[in-house]
Amino acid sequence: MDKNVDPNEQRKEQAVHPGPTGYAVGYRKPPRNTRFKKGQSGNPKGRPKGSRNKPPEATRTLRQLLVHEAYRDVTIQDRDGPVSMSVAQAAIRSMGIKAAKGSVTAQKLFLSSLSAVEQEKAREQEELFAAVSDYKRQKLSYIEDCKRAGREPGELLPHPDDIELDMRSGRVIFHGPIDETDKTVWDELWARKGELEYELVYLYEQFEIKQASEDPDAPEVLVNDIVSLFWQLDMTDQAIMMRWHLPAERMAGDFLRRRVLQDRVDNHIWPRQPRLWQATEISWDQRLHLKHLAEKRKSALTDASEPDDGNGAAEKSD
Repeated sequence: MDKNVDPNEQRKEQAVHPGPTGYAVGYRKPPRNTRFKKGQSGNPKGRPKGSRNKPPEATRTLRQLLVHEAYRDVTIQDRDGPVSMSVAQAAIRSMGIKAAKGSVTAQKLFLSSLSAVEQEKAREQEELFAAVSDYKRQKLSYIEDCKRAGREPGELLPHPDDIELDMRSGRVIFHGPIDETDKTVWDELWARKGELEYELVYLYEQFEIKQASEDPDAPEVLVNDIVSLFWQLDMTDQAIMMRWHLPAERMAGDFLRRRVLQDRVDNHIWPRQPRLWQATEISWDQRLHLKHLAEKRKSALTDASEPDDGNGAAEKSD
């Protein structure tokens, strides 16, 4: 066979000669009975409903394997000994070490990757700030409309008063629950805080009564109970502060306890669980807070017992 012959020309020469109808079947001339008919679809049933363009099984498998390997934990030898981390983190650390040692290629790759991540993070933060800013403005306007109309605005989650927008850093800080699930946790923790404070005031009153009695060993059991409840109150207060970024002023009235709570939150230090068999006395800062709680409770009971004069002011009895 001649290699210089055009295959297309060869197929044209092999075309069937015209038959009785005068139509030749061959190259670019399919039989008339197998042709698509004008105005009729080649796929009458159409594409199945809900079907999608699915990637080939091999591509999907390779993607799954890559993601699985990227986040698989491995053990590497660090300066301080063996450290467990994901393959992706190990690769980034290796690239950073090479960049620190002077590899120009590693430096370019590391800095470009870091720049891309920071730009994406900044973009997401700007979008969040703008969205929350619009939400706060709309809800505050809605609350004002409700006040003018003499109706309650209902529960708003998150409440606009609980949203802090830091214009300098672009941060959005929520000082209250943001959804129903968060609201449930919020209510539970504040209810628990109230129960602990009530129990502490009651036990402290009993402690002072027994301490004034003739039996010097009588208050020992109460000391253990008070110290244990104080630890639970510390944990509850700190959990509320850290979850919703609340200041210590919302948790305690006395200055000393505010400072202790704020220092723990700032340094991410949780209070140690007390060894109750070693608890022999109540610390002076705990006594100070207990006295503050007792005064707060006494004031609340006094306000509740005073009748209202109809103008919002309580009448004082002689």
